[in-house]
Amino acid sequence: LIHNDIKFDNLRSYEDVMFILKSHICAQNISYINEPFYTYRIRKNSTLRSYEHRYQDLLKVFDDIDKYIEKSPLKEALTLNISYFYVMGAVWVLRSLNEKKSKTDFLNGLSKYFNENDFRFLYKKLEKNRIKRFLFTILSASKTKEEILEKILYYF
Repeated sequence: LIHNDIKFDNLRSYEDVMFILKSHICAQNISYINEPFYTYRIRKNSTLRSYEHRYQDLLKVFDDIDKYIEKSPLKEALTLNISYFYVMGAVWVLRSLNEKKSKTDFLNGLSKYFNENDFRFLYKKLEKNRIKRFLFTILSASKTKEEILEKILYYF
């Protein structure tokens, strides 16, 4: 950890993402212990319950990941997995946001990291999670990233 300058980020949410990513990339060995050593304490007003602005931290993490991977010798191997991580993070956040402005800002922020296929995958994941099942047919008719983004904003 010291040799690779791996630390927790100073964010309200997702502060462990870069720590985990870097430590896994730099690790020579990884072991798994099937025991719960971590417990969440969920308070009424904790960041785990307050989602509306957490998306900003996630977008910062995406930016940090992109910068880190760009310098990594494992760039090619990580790209597909990181894309999947981005989409799954977006699904989690979109399902938790209530305000239209937050959704719009988050989706606009995703445009920096998502291509058309990522947005299509996001649609499929949202559909699979029983969020607007009919979106899959609308997705099929969409041709560009802009059309897909516009439809996400319209239906969510």
